Amino acid sequence: TSLNLGPRPDECRSAAAYVAAGLQLATRRGAPPPPGRGSPDAWHRVGDVSADAVRACVALASCPAGGRCFELVDDVAETWANEGHANPTEGADVETRTKADAARAANSALGRWSIATSCALALVRCQASGAIPPDVEWDALEAISVGTNRSCAAGAFALLASARARSDPGRASARVAACARAPLAKRAPAIATLVAERVAELHALRGGFGAGSGKTGVGSIHSFAARARELAVAVHDAFRGFKSIAPTTWQRSLDASATHPAFQGPFLAALALLRGVPLLSPGVSADDVSPALAAIDALARLEFARTPDPRYATLLRDVANALASDDARSARLARATCESLFPDPVAELDAICGGGVAWSDDDALGSRAHLLLRLVPYAAPRLAGPGGADPGGADPGGAEEGASVLADRVMPCVERCLAHGRDALVRAAHVAAVAIFRSHGRSRATQRWFPSYLNRSLEMFPHRTPAEPFVAAIGTVAMYGELGSRLPCLAAAGAADRAAALDRVGDASSMDAASSLRRLVFGLLALVDHAVVPEMRAIAESAMMSAGRGGRDAGEVKAARARAYDDLVAGGVLACSDY
Repeated sequence: TSLNLGPRPDECRSAAAYVAAGLQLATRRGAPPPPGRGSPDAWHRVGDVSADAVRACVALASCPAGGRCFELVDDVAETWANEGHANPTEGADVETRTKADAARAANSALGRWSIATSCALALVRCQASGAIPPDVEWDALEAISVGTNRSCAAGAFALLASARARSDPGRASARVAACARAPLAKRAPAIATLVAERVAELHALRGGFGAGSGKTGVGSIHSFAARARELAVAVHDAFRGFKSIAPTTWQRSLDASATHPAFQGPFLAALALLRGVPLLSPGVSADDVSPALAAIDALARLEFARTPDPRYATLLRDVANALASDDARSARLARATCESLFPDPVAELDAICGGGVAWSDDDALGSRAHLLLRLVPYAAPRLAGPGGADPGGADPGGAEEGASVLADRVMPCVERCLAHGRDALVRAAHVAAVAIFRSHGRSRATQRWFPSYLNRSLEMFPHRTPAEPFVAAIGTVAMYGELGSRLPCLAAAGAADRAAALDRVGDASSMDAASSLRRLVFGLLALVDHAVVPEMRAIAESAMMSAGRGGRDAGEVKAARARAYDDLVAGGVLACSDY
């Protein structure tokens, strides 16, 4: 009777204080009586009652469990968006539902939400005061994590439900702001930090443990890393759904100061939880990289909501170190990251989202790809050896299989992002290409992909293709490619043709870009194998002779060729080693 079932999220004034007080009284049994005084049996019975009370609260706070904890958030968000009534857009069967049924469904969702929130907050208060019995502490920490994640994701779900219902933007903004003011959501980062610190303490005290360890089977590094990943996936999908169905004018009418915290809060909560997770803990099985994989996926999916926080840089450095370490688990982590975390080229990158192609118009997907591409320089070298390409370490030609892993998702993602509208994402794609060419330059998959990379990069040079990483990619292919390979010649011929096309444009920026490409052609002379030097020399001479053909008079042509000759001497002849 003490639960308030009002439709507004900030009016769910639950019985948390009463539940917490009852739990604390139940768990406050003091020290055991001295010998000969009091009743030890009564003291133990009080302990059993305390544990039963906590278990009951855990069950209510976690319901529904088993990976379905965000279903309740979705139901409640729909109720809030429709002011406590059923959503008329759910389908034809709703038309036959009576108003009484709709009211009962709405009240049921609100009631379950209020009870779950009350119990989770009560557990937080008991955990902070040290009143949770040790034998049920893992269950309580799990329930706290579930309740906190569910509450801090409520704002994102409320925004998505409001977009579906086409609610008034002002009312939708107020509803989302109310979600952020809820007790658990407002304190989600601090609560996540509390949970993470306690998890780290118990992990250090009890040693390493894996899934299914302990009496409850939930107190594991896997479980808490998976909770952070579940939160990230739910918020990421809610944001993408909101952006895809909400009209642009409706989005612009929202109050940004109310909607932004709906996504920043989950980012900070997930960050706080992941900081307490040993990514490659010595106590975890050598074959198990799931905690680190969950951390990478959670960071990538919440990258769109990133806010300045020193813990982010620390966690990202830990992730990079986990990928780059010289051990078998790092190789398995690199392989799993490239196989499962990168967006699917057809199902995700090429999908139509909000009237445009997802890879170029979806902010959340672009941010996710951006972070994953930034990790490629750490992951790609780990796939070049037997340990990374073959989990059993038995493949002597590991680089070839590792390149095939990159070719499935990583290379298509890099190629699509070369034309992205964000400069940072374009640069990250080129840097990832440099890492791939450096570690897998002699593989068949890389040699098949290089012409496509070259053509797309030259098409957008100099306006969208940054010169520095592009030149580095071409030079890397020349240095680390197969001996006698003609790929450098292909790159030089393409650069010479593009330089001639830029000369015909005639403006100053195009002429400077053409000079940069000719310097690239001449610079390749010092890097290629001796077998292809004659062909490269012919291409360099042709590039020099073609300079200035787009000029207006003979003087401009002569000046352009003089500049090309200087580039040839400085970048080609002087760059050659003195034998």
